[in-house]
Amino acid sequence: MSFGLCPPSYWTGRRPVHIAGLADQLGTLAAGRPADLLVLERRHDDPYHKVVAADPSSVELVMVDGDLAYGRADWLSDLTDPADQDRFESILAWAKPMLLDTSYRALPRSPTAPPTLGQLRAALIA
Repeated sequence: MSFGLCPPSYWTGRRPVHIAGLADQLGTLAAGRPADLLVLERRHDDPYHKVVAADPSSVELVMVDGDLAYGRADWLSDLTDPADQDRFESILAWAKPMLLDTSYRALPRSPTAPPTLGQLRAALIA
């Protein structure tokens, strides 16, 4: 086994999944597999520095369990079906137009459905 310079995805995705014995289920982006994905703005050429120096304003896209949850308005508009775009709320974050999926549920398979982000927000400002 080599411990040379590897992409950050090796240490945060494939390697831990392999060690845990879950490589047949997790660790790669493929149809039918669950995926949590974070895309950061490229501010540095070095991928390690890019991750270490990232702050909330660096976030370009977030996918949770394969569902688009948050990201640049232009990207999410291109990546989602127009009929499905009503679940997103337009927000301004760090002077960038972003979209947030307010229909997201933390425990979608729970017998008692938890409130959506939109319901929580409405309750907080009521």
